[in-house]
Amino acid sequence: MNIKFINLKGIVVFVGILLGVQLVSGLVLTPMLSSVIVDKLNSASGSKITVEKVNVWPVTLSMSLKGLKVFDPEGKERMVAIQKASARISFVGLLSKRIVISSVNVNGAELDLKKQSDGSFNVEKIAPKEAAGKGKGISLPGGLGAKKDWFSSIYQIISSRSSREGVEKAREEKKKAGKITREVKELPRGRIVYFKTIRSGYLFEIRKMSINGLIVKAEAAPGRTVDIVDAHVRMNGIAVDPDRGAKVDSVSMGGRVMDAGKDAGRFTVSYEQGFRGNDLVSRADIVAKNINMPSLGFIYSDSLPVEVRKGQLDMDSRTIITNDAIDSVNRLVLRGQDLEPKSGSSVSVGFAPMPVLCEALDRVDPLEIKINIGGTVTDPKFSGLEDTLKKVAEPYIADIANNLKEQGMKALTGLIRKDTPEEGAQAGGAPGEREDVTQAVNSLKALFGGSDKQ
Repeated sequence: MNIKFINLKGIVVFVGILLGVQLVSGLVLTPMLSSVIVDKLNSASGSKITVEKVNVWPVTLSMSLKGLKVFDPEGKERMVAIQKASARISFVGLLSKRIVISSVNVNGAELDLKKQSDGSFNVEKIAPKEAAGKGKGISLPGGLGAKKDWFSSIYQIISSRSSREGVEKAREEKKKAGKITREVKELPRGRIVYFKTIRSGYLFEIRKMSINGLIVKAEAAPGRTVDIVDAHVRMNGIAVDPDRGAKVDSVSMGGRVMDAGKDAGRFTVSYEQGFRGNDLVSRADIVAKNINMPSLGFIYSDSLPVEVRKGQLDMDSRTIITNDAIDSVNRLVLRGQDLEPKSGSSVSVGFAPMPVLCEALDRVDPLEIKINIGGTVTDPKFSGLEDTLKKVAEPYIADIANNLKEQGMKALTGLIRKDTPEEGAQAGGAPGEREDVTQAVNSLKALFGGSDKQ
């Protein structure tokens, strides 16, 4: 009977060699070659990158960074700053000539987010040069309108993905996802054969990303930013390709809003998209507490027919989009609000002109509004909103009508009293009667023309 003994000495030697390679590379070689690594990153990127320290651990296919900063291509505006980050690279991804990062963990980061004149965001410049050269880079699907608020831009992105055309395209990709394609690269001596699937077709991919201690500086207006602090972000399925654009399977984020050093509320947002059977399902949930509305006007201002001069918002929104069908339930509570019709706007809500509606809504504190949205992404159907507004506004409109009746009758009585010169002089000169006429005129102006609010 032959007994084979395990060569413990050989195993120890082999492990020692691996450990030596790991330590020498991670602690000695890569720190010394940090400048070379950064130069390579800059040559492959559409932005300017600086790094304080880089450690690459070849045995575990991982790396760590310290003091990473990303600037615009000219190196003038900083877009991203990261204190510490670690990442694990996929070996299979490297074999297929792609950059696939299994996981990324970031601790302490700042993001300067600005919308450009063409409607894109400045962070879209962070793209491989190969992608940028083909014209798509990491531009989000659907495009971003230059004159739209952030809500409109984000809705456009989601609706593009959930439109009938977007759903059919996603279904086609799903069908092809299991198919394997064969790519052959000729060499001076022989050839290399690559086997790929549609799912592995993205040039750059991050499967999981976790960011803690994030600060986002969002440009609300030229020279003015609103900060999101104590924020965290979780993202899955981030992929970028010059031919296929960009996608994110799921993202969740939460944090506190600060405006000019003052607390402006807190929020959590989550979004995910994926197939359930043959249906493409998207879900978006938003919960907000004590949000100072003027602080975040750049997010929603173009989507409303009114200006929110002041007020705090609580919001609970749950939206599910199955293929292109919307099922959205939303509850909003406004406190201390001051609403004003936009200049030049002649919008009315069926039963009442906008000035009357704003005046009525301002008199209810807190104001609770429930909105349900059905239909499709291209033809949404709203319910509940008009009923709520009518319930709030009707008592105020009734007061105006009664006021018009009373003041009008008083004014008419004053005119009738002009039968004699003395009575006419008394009637025409009485301050109380002139005030009645003025109140009647102001009531009419409030109802049909505008508001006298300052």
